[in-house]
Parts: sequence; structure tokens; C-alpha cells
Amino acid sequence: MNKNIKLLLTANYWHTFGFTLLSPLYAVYVTQQLNGSEFEIGLSYSVYGFSAGILMIIAGRVEDSISKYAKQILTFGYVLLAIASFGYLLVDSIYQLMFLQMIYAMAVAIYVPMSKTLFSKLEDDGKESSEWAIMDGGNFLIIGFSSLIGGYLLANYSFDVIFIGMGISQLFAALLVSRVAPSRI
Repeated sequence: MNKNIKLLLTANYWHTFGFTLLSPLYAVYVTQQLNGSEFEIGLSYSVYGFSAGILMIIAGRVEDSISKYAKQILTFGYVLLAIASFGYLLVDSIYQLMFLQMIYAMAVAIYVPMSKTLFSKLEDDGKESSEWAIMDGGNFLIIGFSSLIGGYLLANYSFDVIFIGMGISQLFAALLVSRVAPSRI
């Protein structure tokens, strides 16, 4: 496995770790921290889903024409994810949460297509299936680990600690992606 793939995998794992510190606890966050209803849980998450879906289609088309900046685009996406993650520290209403969900969706829309493009360009010939399996299998292992850590952090500390952990994880992912060598991009 080449160095660039290792960097992309590790960055992806840090992103997944940060994202899943909160994701299994999202409904608890909305109801306990924001006094949201069950409907508002679904509404706020659907804002994220619809926004990410629409913006990702647009971003993918734009990124096709500027793929020579793949590393910079991916780094920017991770930095925006970090900003959005830290943004949870400032949210105190459902409306602010929905706005933040749109920012998070924009970051995901920027990073996902380019991440997959870059990974596909950099993977080793003849090892495509095993490298994608390491990517996806590793993600599931990280989801299990991060969900457990998120639950522990909430039980013993607070959502703020989770949000800070999310942001730091995303910044670490951005740092790793910025180290990808441009030779094969």
C-alpha cells in the first residue's frame, strides 16, 4: 500500500471517528440540549441529508473540472467540517442547528466526491478491492470504537467535549490530506 493511500485512509478514519462521536447520540443532543421534539430530530437531520445530497451532485460536477486541485479541495472540505464541528458549541436553538447542518452538509458535499476520486486515482494497481475493503472495513471498526468513546464522553463529561473532539479529528484529517504527494494526482 503506497504512502498516499495510507494518508488518505488515515484522514478518512479520523473524519469517521469525529463524525461518529456524535452521530449515535444526535437524537439525545437535540432533545436534551435543545429541547427539540421527535419531529425536530427528523427535520434537522433531513435538512442535512437533503442539503448534502443536492450539494454533492453540484460539487461533483464542479470538481470534475477542477480536479487538479484535488488535495486543496479535500483539505478545505475537512477544514470546513472542523469549523462546523466546533460550531455545535455555539448552537442553542433548533434553527441554529438546521443552519449548522447545512454548513456540515456543504463540507461533506465538497469532500466526499473528491475523496473518492483521489482515492481511486492513488490506489495501487491490482489491489483496488483490498484497498477499498480496508477503507470501508476500517470505517466500520472506527464507527464501533468512536460510538463507544462518544457514549463514554457524554456519560462522564458533556456534549461540548464531544464537539471539541469532533473538530480536532477533522483538523487532523485536513493535516494528513495536506501531506498527500501530488505526483500521482
